[in-house]
Amino acid sequence: LIWLDTTRLYVLDPEIDAPSGSLLILDTRLGPNQNATMLHHVFSPSNIFCWDADSSYDARSLFTTGCTSDFSTSRPGVTGAHGPSRIAVHPATGGTTHNIFTSSTLAITAIRAINPTTLLVMVQNYSLVKHVDTSKNGLWELHTNGTGFTRLTSDPNVLQGFSPFTQFPWSNVS
Repeated sequence: LIWLDTTRLYVLDPEIDAPSGSLLILDTRLGPNQNATMLHHVFSPSNIFCWDADSSYDARSLFTTGCTSDFSTSRPGVTGAHGPSRIAVHPATGGTTHNIFTSSTLAITAIRAINPTTLLVMVQNYSLVKHVDTSKNGLWELHTNGTGFTRLTSDPNVLQGFSPFTQFPWSNVS
């Protein structure tokens, strides 16, 4: 998923026919042929269909998001995302979680640490089966202490999401 530092990598625990339900640390200093049971467990989301994570600039913390997903038996799969949501900070290698931001209505679906004090978050409320408020969808800024939640844009092109292949700010925002 993302690098913690120059030798440790956050990886997703492999699942069969479902998104990952755990974030683990792979330590490259321990060599090849490591399997998931040998890796250090860091985080398990409460909803495996609506979460994201990014490491802090100083590699001391892990920021995570989580929101609520809807499911439908008539339309198999996820049919929506909405609040409640939370943004939490954890010690980089796991431990006590501290919520820094919560919302009862927003679907906070993605997060990136863009400098030591600022996070970018994506709000993407949607539903295929019921009414949800999409008026707050867009890209938002939040300070790492949970203050200063400010909308930057509601441009629908931004809602395509952050780059899934890198955590570097230049790859997500220009």
